[in-house]
Amino acid sequence: MSISIYQYTDYRTFLQDAAADKLGHRRGVIASLARWAGCQVAYVSQVLKNKTNFSLEQVDRIAKEFGLPEEERAFLFDLVNHARAGSASLKRFYAARIQQIASEKAVLKNRILPYQSLGAEFQQVYYSTWHYAAVHVLVSITNTQTLAAISKRLSIPLALTKKVCDFLCKCGLIEEKNSRFSPRQKRIHIGSDSIELQQHHRNWRLRAMESVGLLDPANLHYSSVVSINSDDARAIHEILLRSIEKVRKNVADSENEDEIFGLNIDFFQV
Repeated sequence: MSISIYQYTDYRTFLQDAAADKLGHRRGVIASLARWAGCQVAYVSQVLKNKTNFSLEQVDRIAKEFGLPEEERAFLFDLVNHARAGSASLKRFYAARIQQIASEKAVLKNRILPYQSLGAEFQQVYYSTWHYAAVHVLVSITNTQTLAAISKRLSIPLALTKKVCDFLCKCGLIEEKNSRFSPRQKRIHIGSDSIELQQHHRNWRLRAMESVGLLDPANLHYSSVVSINSDDARAIHEILLRSIEKVRKNVADSENEDEIFGLNIDFFQV
């Protein structure tokens, strides 16, 4: 599914959008929802006009058609319960619960679980400069697994290359055999709660600025300032999160690596 339930506060809107996404068009959405829920088309029309609500059982049947994982089904049920709540206090309860879950899902590390994090004793060094992450990734490529090849590819001194490789071996991210290095743990993630995160972002944005100066048409750089409403901003935030999830999957599935790239995405309130 190309949409995320966590950007919705009204289950009716989600069901319509999810049905359209599944069908590939808006035609027949109401009829399809009626078929999946096991009810009449007229009843679905009443639901979508906010005159009544689906039961949890009906929504559960629809959710199965969408193939929603358990976490997303639970969130959908919260949306339905919020709409069905008969008292102000119950509505507040579900509204607070929905907001909390949506906020948690807006944090990247909660979207890419399970993830591996570098031990706190190693983070300060690893994220101090870009060299450590670059070498860590570079040794995945067959022809850049020696000190000389790494040094040449990254244009850094041989002494610095050896220092970086020794550290990466020490913290278990790479290993050396017959003067060649290979990865032991390819992917790690640094959470937003880490004090080293700012330095990590700074390292790679400075590298991105150097890349801009090269004027290489093979590189892609995009900068823009836009004015939009808060709902659209949240939607864009969600789109970028889902894009990152897809990118990480592509990276994880990639085989026979022959190059390394830097990826920076910025979307923030000015």
